[in-house]
Amino acid sequence: MKKTWTRMVVAIILLTLILTACSIGNGGSKSLGENEKATLKVMYWDEQQFYSDYGNYFTMKYPNVEIEVISTQSMYENAGGFTTQEEYEDAAKKFVDEKKPDVVILSIDQYEEFAQDGRLYDLETLVKQKEFGQEQVLPFIMDMLREKGGGKLYGLTDSFSSNAIFYNVDLFKKYGVELPRNQMTWKEVLDLAKRFPTAGSKEDRVYGYYSDNYQSPLNSLVTSIGNTNNLRIIDPEGKQFQFSSESWKMAFRTAVEAIKSGAVYNQDQNQTGQGNTFTEQDAFVVGKAAMTIKGSWYMNQLEYVRMSNQNKPFEWAVVTVPVNPSEPDVSPEVNIFNIMAIDSHTSNLKAALEFMKFISSDQMAKIKSRTYSGQLSIRKEYIKDKDGHDLEPFYMLKPRASSNGIYSNVPGMFFSQFNTLLTTEGDKVIKGEQSIDEALTRIQEQGQAELLKAKEQEEAAKKEAKEKESKETVTP
Repeated sequence: MKKTWTRMVVAIILLTLILTACSIGNGGSKSLGENEKATLKVMYWDEQQFYSDYGNYFTMKYPNVEIEVISTQSMYENAGGFTTQEEYEDAAKKFVDEKKPDVVILSIDQYEEFAQDGRLYDLETLVKQKEFGQEQVLPFIMDMLREKGGGKLYGLTDSFSSNAIFYNVDLFKKYGVELPRNQMTWKEVLDLAKRFPTAGSKEDRVYGYYSDNYQSPLNSLVTSIGNTNNLRIIDPEGKQFQFSSESWKMAFRTAVEAIKSGAVYNQDQNQTGQGNTFTEQDAFVVGKAAMTIKGSWYMNQLEYVRMSNQNKPFEWAVVTVPVNPSEPDVSPEVNIFNIMAIDSHTSNLKAALEFMKFISSDQMAKIKSRTYSGQLSIRKEYIKDKDGHDLEPFYMLKPRASSNGIYSNVPGMFFSQFNTLLTTEGDKVIKGEQSIDEALTRIQEQGQAELLKAKEQEEAAKKEAKEKESKETVTP
């Protein structure tokens, strides 16, 4: 009799454990009812923006869920700014530990680090539910989130950003230049740009390629070519400036020769399109440039210009950004910025799961597709051609798996020195005051010296910050 009773108790315990595990794995034994009361603390950039993006829609469906928005603005205000990426990452963790949000918003690098630290809740069960419709989501989005999560899915996003080459179809036809195609290299793009005439005054001539990057045209081209080809200006240990490598030399030569040819809009030398509004400042918008690289948001600007009748309308189209010939299917220009995830220590798991399910649902994607903001939906159905323009180039390429970009391990204090050095020495080449090889030698030598100086300043700043933190901890 005792054995029978013992077996029954063991069976009941095992059954309870199994049911509990199943309940947890599915976010609770039942989904959150639309009239069920709950509280939810959500970390977001700004409270007003949160309600505009998600909160208003979610509370309409779940009016009894009380949401507290924890704005990350206070994190920046309290810190007084960050001198290094490490400081920023540490501050984000401290912020989450203190505020204890149920749902957090993270950058791709933060997401990777939080996942490694076991700070996030596994969402695989949620996305495998039929109503989530995982098969409708762009595969590279889920692949990247799992790759950054160490093989597991800990976060979701409803959108991504991507750049493309916008080109003026009318200009290409007028000058008999073949139209751009998807997956060109930077050399091919700039060779196309060189086929446009460079004659004429600054008021009436056209340019093959235009960039309004905050850097000089040369800096913008050099760094863009380097980033596409997966180059880094600093070695993995963060000690050696690598501009003397053959790959960087080729990037520099390609950029210099393109600008010297007159095919690239050089703001420092040609003042075409200068004005007080973006339509006057943008050479592509005013029909003076054949190609430019922009994000999907740029379509709104082109539409605004067309509707306002400020400039003569022209036919435009897009192709993919330039690619590395050794990686023709990937691009550093495809990014995920806002990743929502559930803190692994949440005490409001059911509500948090319901919120995650809602913001990444087909229903939410449909709502957001009606008010285009420049971001692209992760759901295939809502990436539609805009006014007859094929948008496939925006999602044809996959994000680059590695987060070690061109500026990895670069001290923040080195950026301005590098840009100044590149501009100064590059301009001398463009003006014929020195050769490309002379410029490359000077950039490498001076760049290495500036890097060591920046590293010393960075270490001093870290030491000062630690001493300050130590004093604050000791002081009662």
